[in-house]
Amino acid sequence: MKRLKLGDILAFQTDRGYRIFHWAYNVPKKGKYIRVMPGFYQTIPNNLNEIVSGECAFIIWADINWYYKNGLFVLVGHEEVSNETYPFPEYQILLKYVDPDDDHYAFFEFNHIYRNEWETCRSDPFANGFPERFKDLKLLNLRCSPFLMMTLLSSDFDTHNWHKFDMSSKKDYYEKLYGHLLKQDL
Repeated sequence: MKRLKLGDILAFQTDRGYRIFHWAYNVPKKGKYIRVMPGFYQTIPNNLNEIVSGECAFIIWADINWYYKNGLFVLVGHEEVSNETYPFPEYQILLKYVDPDDDHYAFFEFNHIYRNEWETCRSDPFANGFPERFKDLKLLNLRCSPFLMMTLLSSDFDTHNWHKFDMSSKKDYYEKLYGHLLKQDL
């Protein structure tokens, strides 16, 4: 089995097709982060470098070696990365909780990666989005369990569509396929 390296392009096969993502960041003391590309492909596309050079749906921490070693992720290509091409975001988004009195509002926290400064925002992610200075953020403050990772990769979620963040929709499907792996904690 080939050893993964920064810049590798990987795929995860869902019931909707392949989801493509790119190992774009190896942040000291924080870990490996992938840029998850939007859309699904029935076969592995030939234009992978073009796909990963586009805008991503979201960025998330992933123990990609564990997923690769267990056969969940498939290595499909490589595209060199640099901080100039894909600068690592300064802020990350954390969905704190949904307002119980108004299901169109949620509380988000935006955390500065290196200064550990937090800013809380009550926002309507379904209509207005985030405050202007945070509206293009893609980095999720989330360390995923295998189940959550597979759920995110098989959904249409992106940081502009928080209403598509549904963890329950694929639970039975992935438990049948990977039940022995989903119980593990990364």
